[in-house]
Amino acid sequence: MLVDTTIRRKDGSYLQVEVHQQAQKSENDWIMVGVARDLTERKESAQRLHQLTHYDVLTGLPNRTLFYEALKNALIQATDSDGQLAVLFVDLDLFKNVNDTLGHTIGDELLSQFSDR
Repeated sequence: MLVDTTIRRKDGSYLQVEVHQQAQKSENDWIMVGVARDLTERKESAQRLHQLTHYDVLTGLPNRTLFYEALKNALIQATDSDGQLAVLFVDLDLFKNVNDTLGHTIGDELLSQFSDR
């Protein structure tokens, strides 16, 4: 049997683990064997993958994939509740000129500051 659970360490901190339990017959007795595997790296990798898949590396803002996912859910919700939905599109005019004349470093900084605001 395989179960994901949280255990408490001696120092009081918590650790997410995957526990595999198995009963084994040893002569006339049964022995219960349990193995716990630390899930920290797997959970961190999954979180990093989610971040890279759904958010822009430079700005930290949701990317197109997450936008379409959120838009689809919002459309379903609006349809189900007979509501309305508006989408606002913001474009930086002539942004290519910033990259071409001032360089990508300045362009990245402009995008970063724009996303902060």
